[in-house]
Amino acid sequence: MTTTQAHAIDPIRLKQIWRDRTDERGNPLQAYDSDETFPLRCCLRQSRTGEEIALISYAPLAGRSPWAERGPVFIHLRPCDGYADEGLPADHRHGARVLRSYRHDGTMDYDGIVVTEPGDDLEPVLADLLTDPRRHEVHVRSVTAQCFTYRVTRSGEEPLA
Repeated sequence: MTTTQAHAIDPIRLKQIWRDRTDERGNPLQAYDSDETFPLRCCLRQSRTGEEIALISYAPLAGRSPWAERGPVFIHLRPCDGYADEGLPADHRHGARVLRSYRHDGTMDYDGIVVTEPGDDLEPVLADLLTDPRRHEVHVRSVTAQCFTYRVTRSGEEPLA
């Protein structure tokens, strides 16, 4: 079975956002006030009540591309330790998700789009998608809001720029 690695937002891009106090679209970095918890894309865990978080505009594919979608994602308001674990993040390993596959050139592989059901373990589905050598990475997205959560590659491979 193919082993997988989850990737949070690129730490270099995050450092710049935290340093400049603006996201990549120029929106000010400010505290998001809510009693709810949200998936954090900086460390790939669910936020905790009362934790300082921010909502930013983010495009997982940073280069020029018709597939370079931009959308809202949550991060910590201030720098955190990021995500360095092997495999998939525990808080976001199961559930109803849209999995979108991308080729090495950054184009979407429409045959590699899968919708998972509530309670599904994403690991075997992602591993199966990445057995196809034409696929470089898979983006895990929310079924309800369609927002980007994290990307997955084969272990040892870097995500697309």
